[in-house]
Parts: sequence; structure tokens; C-alpha cells
Amino acid sequence: MKSQQTPGAPGLDVKNLCSRKLWELAASRSVDEAELLAIADELQLRKHYLIELEQVLPPQLSQRH
Repeated sequence: MKSQQTPGAPGLDVKNLCSRKLWELAASRSVDEAELLAIADELQLRKHYLIELEQVLPPQLSQRH
């Protein structure tokens, strides 16, 4: 899971994870804030999870999207 580096999230390669896995990571809170931001940015690009993403992000992060 943590192979190539993604800008903003050292070690977490969000581009190579499926949307469901990204969603699971965000919902589980098993990632740090930088990784959560990278996940949010990637899922925003995949628009079909945007509404669900807003529900799990902390308020300070959900305002970005």
C-alpha cells in the first residue's frame, strides 16, 4: 500500500489505490492528516464519492472541497 510517494502524502500512493480502498482508509481514520488530504484530493477527482467524502472529513478539511 505504501510504495511510491505522492506529493502531500509521503508514502501513500493514492493514484494506485481503488476508490473503495481510499474510502475505507478515510473512513477508518487510520491515516494521518497529510494522507487524508491526499485521499480527499484523489477522491474529488473521482467525483462519485464527493458527497460521502464530505460526511467523513473533519470540518476543517471538508471546507476545502
